[in-house]
Amino acid sequence: MTRLGVGIVGAGFMGEFHARAYNALGRLYSDLPILLEPVVVCDVREEAAQALAKRWDIPHWTTDWATVVGDKAVDVVDICTPPALHRPVALAAIAARRRAVYCEKPVGLNASETREMADASRTAEIVSFVGFNYRWIPAISLARQLINDGVLGDLVHVRIFKDTDSAADPERENWRFFSDYAGGGSLADIGSHVFDMARSLVGDFTLVNGMTRIVIAERPFQGSRRAVDTDDLWMAMAEFAGGASGLFQGSRVLQGQKADFSVEIFGTRGSLRWEQQRMNDLDLFEVQSDALDGFKTIRLGPQHPDHGRFVPVRGHQLGFADLKTIEVARLAEILAGARADSPNFDDALAVATIIDAVPRREWVRVGPDPRAIAGIRP
Repeated sequence: MTRLGVGIVGAGFMGEFHARAYNALGRLYSDLPILLEPVVVCDVREEAAQALAKRWDIPHWTTDWATVVGDKAVDVVDICTPPALHRPVALAAIAARRRAVYCEKPVGLNASETREMADASRTAEIVSFVGFNYRWIPAISLARQLINDGVLGDLVHVRIFKDTDSAADPERENWRFFSDYAGGGSLADIGSHVFDMARSLVGDFTLVNGMTRIVIAERPFQGSRRAVDTDDLWMAMAEFAGGASGLFQGSRVLQGQKADFSVEIFGTRGSLRWEQQRMNDLDLFEVQSDALDGFKTIRLGPQHPDHGRFVPVRGHQLGFADLKTIEVARLAEILAGARADSPNFDDALAVATIIDAVPRREWVRVGPDPRAIAGIRP
């Protein structure tokens, strides 16, 4: 087994999940040809970097991300910072010829930044990888297989909603509410997952029309109050290259919504639906006689890929944190040459192009080439 060193940049919420995933990787995926091992963690908050290193047995910690990028023991730079820092860290890692850059979403503050990073990684032939972790839910992998196998027939329509009340409290303080840290709001944060989910299941977008709203206009921040300039809620309609239509929504201020992520795909011969609150179930409808009409629930278990690595007994469930372990296993497979390198920065660019189009409140052509974007009226 080849061991590759990982440098984690960012010791907050997501850095914690990444460190935990690497810790579990060798135990749950012992058959992988490559093992990813964190060798250093970085955070501007010294106590956070030190605490994460201690908690997950990472030998070194620092407050300077340039130290991580320049460390010869680091093969993979894993970026878990607020989005404003993604670009400089990623470009420095590419210039330093690290073997891979693994970045949380949204990769750039906008499509222009993301394009620069995608072009740089492609030119340098550096593996890029993006934290679209919902792709790896076993139920979603099964949904993708059913769609690809033609079980639903020709795809007609898709609805994907992802809503939470995590920011419904107007006194909550967080960097996510301000564009100089986050780039965008719920559209960039939540929409990244929604649109990647749609692309991974249905295919390329061609047209998008949408809108955004700021619901809470002012927030506390660093001892004072500051005007919010990132959106709290967004909606979008779309058309796909294959002919299907789509309806999408995301918000972080809808009271009572607790990470309610739902996916519905409708085809000419059947439909499927999935929701995060029943993460291990997939509902499938196939056109049959009236006597057998209706959805059936497929309960995921050890008979499905990845699930059995975590729980080998039927009826037991995977959780959100397990998705990051599956994700880093996918990265290890890519680095071993056993899997195509997706989702990569080009996938992130396609998503960023859609995100940039939504607030324009007009039909915008977004593909299939994400480098060509122009407002149109169909």
